[in-house]
Amino acid sequence: WSSTVRARSPLKARRLAILLILAAPVLASWVTAERPAQSEIDRATTEGEASLQVAEDPLVTVAGWPEREFGVDQFSVYVPGGHSEPRAVLVALHGMGGSGAEVRASFEAAAQQRGWIVVAPTFSYGSWWDPATVTDEAAQQLPQLAQFLDRLPELAGLRSRPPVLVYGFSRGGQTANRFALAFPRRVAGMAILSAGTYTLPSETSEGQLLRFPFGVSDLEQVVGSRFDLPAFRSVPVWIGVGQEDRNPAETPRQWDSYLGAGRVERAERFAAWVQKVGGTAEVHAFPGVGHEETTAERRSALDFLAARL
Repeated sequence: WSSTVRARSPLKARRLAILLILAAPVLASWVTAERPAQSEIDRATTEGEASLQVAEDPLVTVAGWPEREFGVDQFSVYVPGGHSEPRAVLVALHGMGGSGAEVRASFEAAAQQRGWIVVAPTFSYGSWWDPATVTDEAAQQLPQLAQFLDRLPELAGLRSRPPVLVYGFSRGGQTANRFALAFPRRVAGMAILSAGTYTLPSETSEGQLLRFPFGVSDLEQVVGSRFDLPAFRSVPVWIGVGQEDRNPAETPRQWDSYLGAGRVERAERFAAWVQKVGGTAEVHAFPGVGHEETTAERRSALDFLAARL
């Protein structure tokens, strides 16, 4: 009996194989009609999860995103690792004799903690005592910075969150001030530390036109766009200065009639100008501090900027 079964088994197997071959087209059409292909399921699941995540939280987590630093032209960039996107961007502007690479490195720890991209340009500043030089530099540097920010998502390989935060010390504080006046819709908040001069957010003073770099009556001729006062009003301004930073001899006299003499008085009077045109500004004078950038000043400025996001 057992030998008979073994003899017939190959025949049964062949018959079953023939039946399966003949039935294959029918089975395939039934499977296709009843359920989607696995790739379609995977795609639908992925799209559904992505839609759900975006609906609940606009940040898309990028697990293990690598820390990066790179330079493009005169711009030094730091991208912290392991955070989510879109990323907030901090534009950090150096003072006289500084460089973008130095400033970027000094902000890396804070950027890693907060998940911010740091953009730090190196600008070749000339004499800030000469209004014509200040104007010529602004005409070149401010549009360059705006154009680089447009390229940043592609260069960094991830989405950034406009508008940006802007921080500047000393001569960099002046540049921060003027960038926010030229491109206010690009700025979520501005921190100016120890600036020696300011450009006022006004086209006139006592009936007289205020030409750049004192005011913005001819801003369109300088940077290619008119002053947008409603947009500037929405830019919160933090101004820091050392209480001992008062020496009038360290600031150019051409601004005296608009801002007074010395950095403390100028910080207070610039804040009053911002408030006069309907904006918001706050001044922080740090006891025992001269013309320097302290840890306490920077921390206060960054906390202010973080609250603007």
